[in-house]
Amino acid sequence: MRNHLTNRRAQRRDDGLTREPGQEFAKPVRSVEELYLIMQARGVVFDPASEEYDKHCILSLGYFRIAGYLKPDRVENSDKFAAGTQFKTVMERHEFDRCLRRIMFEAIEMIELNLRSCLCQVLGEEGGSHWYLRPSKHVPTDDDEVADTLAQGEPIPRDTPKWRNDRLLLNEDRSGYNTTDDQAAIESLADTALRAEYNPTSAKAREFLTHYFEKYAVPDSPPGWMILEVTSFGELIMILKLIKPEFVERVLDHFRGSIIATAFEPRTRITGEEFVNSLQAVQVIRNAIAHYNQLWCTHMNYRFVLRKHVARDFGISRINHTEYNFINFALTVALFVQNLPGAVTDRRCNFVTKLAELCEAYKQVIRPAELGIPEKASFENFFAGWQQTLPDYRSW
Repeated sequence: MRNHLTNRRAQRRDDGLTREPGQEFAKPVRSVEELYLIMQARGVVFDPASEEYDKHCILSLGYFRIAGYLKPDRVENSDKFAAGTQFKTVMERHEFDRCLRRIMFEAIEMIELNLRSCLCQVLGEEGGSHWYLRPSKHVPTDDDEVADTLAQGEPIPRDTPKWRNDRLLLNEDRSGYNTTDDQAAIESLADTALRAEYNPTSAKAREFLTHYFEKYAVPDSPPGWMILEVTSFGELIMILKLIKPEFVERVLDHFRGSIIATAFEPRTRITGEEFVNSLQAVQVIRNAIAHYNQLWCTHMNYRFVLRKHVARDFGISRINHTEYNFINFALTVALFVQNLPGAVTDRRCNFVTKLAELCEAYKQVIRPAELGIPEKASFENFFAGWQQTLPDYRSW
């Protein structure tokens, strides 16, 4: 850790970002009462009738988290807030953001579960139950060979090396993916299951893993459908980066989401890389939600480019480099949800309707631009346009 910090400081020095020599952080820890008075002194108006409740909010949420919801009220080049800034308004923004995370996560949950299932089906059909490995020649691979080995009194080797399945993992053109060791990456999937099985307190520990390791000796790792149940969303994306393009296309077909990738650059044909990039955008906002990060009035640092006609149809910026860019990520999620099986009949898929209703309910305390929506648009008209346009982006 110390070496890591030293390297970061050296990099900052090389980039001209270092502070004056000898500067030391000296801000003291403040009590809740002190923080309450500091906010008052900087212009935040509290209701005397709810003083105890407001102090409890400062204690339970933290001053710096609350300060994030004061961003639009901050006076430029000052630590003061605009006259009339109400603490009640700040807490309403926080509640809006909490509800926004809940709506987003419910939609992302459907995307992630569907992706796991589609990957499992495609890879299993092509590569068998253990699509992610190919045992060495010394490992018995069928029931008769296992029986012969046991009959001879020889132990079943459980620590033999695992190799990538060449029928699946031969995507040599991985430009832009920054994947340097595909064999190690795939083997790490088996390690994930092993760590989960040997650590019963792990969040990834599952009864089905214990059952496999107790009942089966060969292979020494569980089948792919078990592996995919304990992999992270990021590992699912890693698999898509490694497998052959034709299998990515088959995942797209199962996912009923080929049309999703047409929203992203380049302008030519749909590619697996486009699909992966859109999933990475979903991963960025998923991780932000999981860590309780603010979605309202913030900039998420993942750049992707919409095609001109998509930006025009949905009324947003092509490139999500604007100061506040939540809406670009929300559109990515909306396109995925629109193409999920059952999206027409499943009430959970009313993603855009829920966004519209939430924004409309809090329009007195938030502005469209704080989500990346054009300033002159109203929430009602903006999302009504999305609801009219999304059916044209269905792939079936």
